[in-house]
Amino acid sequence: MKILVTGAGGQIGQEIVYHSLQQSYEIVPLTHQECDITNLKECNRVIAEFQPNWVINAAAYTAVDKAEENKEAAFAVNRDGAHNLAKACENHHIPLIHLSTDYVFDGHKNIPYLESDAPSPINVYGESKLAGEQAVQNECSQHFIIRVSGVFGQYGHNFVKTILRLAASQETLRIVDDQLTCPTPAYDIGTNILQIITAIDTKEVLPQWGTYHYCSNEPVTWFEFTNAIIDLAAQAELPFTVKNIQPIKTIDLNLPARRPHSSVLDCHKILNKLFIHQPNWRQGLERVFMQMGLT
Repeated sequence: MKILVTGAGGQIGQEIVYHSLQQSYEIVPLTHQECDITNLKECNRVIAEFQPNWVINAAAYTAVDKAEENKEAAFAVNRDGAHNLAKACENHHIPLIHLSTDYVFDGHKNIPYLESDAPSPINVYGESKLAGEQAVQNECSQHFIIRVSGVFGQYGHNFVKTILRLAASQETLRIVDDQLTCPTPAYDIGTNILQIITAIDTKEVLPQWGTYHYCSNEPVTWFEFTNAIIDLAAQAELPFTVKNIQPIKTIDLNLPARRPHSSVLDCHKILNKLFIHQPNWRQGLERVFMQMGLT
């Protein structure tokens, strides 16, 4: 089984590569320098050269606020890159797993979003990711689009690492408490993507192509998540200077990009059709602390 992974240097990409090697898959990890997905010829070239059985697109422009001023760059990667990979996969009859985001929704719904709910992004990042989803749907008949939420882990830049860094240098942290999310461990995302591939390859499940939601099973605000991070850090006796965590409203930050009020995803479909269970972010957080050598 040969799996080609774009965006192999990112949070999820690195987890997929790690788990692939542990499970003896033949892995082709490609960073932006090794494959520019915004170039269709490049996408066709690498797929023709390596002839993988599967392609996983973990490449993305994820700077939510910067995307407001760099719309062209965000769409180049998130829309055009997805289009190019999907087209190349279709040309070579290869299934594609494409990662998307909860930010395709506007956050006005007070209950978890279903895959059948109409997307309505409220920022450029969400718009570009939705355009990428549509490109994959239009260009590649064998595809899984997996929407994830609040990704964190041992690799790359993420909320957990930011909080740990700030807590080591500041006495007060101001964290929003009016955004409800489901922080999801990159470790579990990588593990379960490979589980899907294995189950289909061994015919344990049917390849029911389409869009799926996958996130952790306990919605929290970023303020609540921060308190959990700091509590775990206190148990580990990390040398922090933080003394106070102050809840604030999103509007207080005056950020360039709007955020959904609630982007909780309903994950029953991926359980019922692909037998993938939701992870627990608390367990994932403890694992990340161990992986980073903090406990």
